[in-house]
Amino acid sequence: MIVRLAFLVIMSGLFGACDRGRNNRATSDGGTESIAWSGGTPSGWEDLAKPMAEYSSAEPNRPKIVSIGATWCTMSLSPWRTFSQPAVRSALLDAGYRCLVADVTNGHEVASAEVERLGLNAMPVVATFDPTTGEWTVRPQYFREEDVLDWVRVQKLRLAEKSVGGRSATPLRVGD
Repeated sequence: MIVRLAFLVIMSGLFGACDRGRNNRATSDGGTESIAWSGGTPSGWEDLAKPMAEYSSAEPNRPKIVSIGATWCTMSLSPWRTFSQPAVRSALLDAGYRCLVADVTNGHEVASAEVERLGLNAMPVVATFDPTTGEWTVRPQYFREEDVLDWVRVQKLRLAEKSVGGRSATPLRVGD
């Protein structure tokens, strides 16, 4: 496990996903912006204490989001900063998401095993569980607040559709 974590850290550095000491991130227009927020993992998120499959089997009808990174990794701070935004935090909680996080800075066997199981070799890793399909989806390493809000919106629509037997609900009109 330690060898795998070391490999993950080295590969993240080689491919530019993580860079110690740098306090910038790439923007969609090819430039960079300073990251003022430098806190650690998102407040209120649970530690990833067991494999992701165990969370899905224990609560198959609840959406989940997992974020794996390291506090020294600038690219890990970007999603953690996004997840800490009030609108994102509120949307995830209102939609019933179970939010799980793992900081591999000082080693994290469960997270390292999950990264390996997913076939990934760079951080950050963000995955969501869709209870309507029973599947985990690895999300892009780079995303914005609007992207997360869209993930939540789509998940809420899928859950609403599932709750009415797989069909879209038709609103009742007065007078019909």
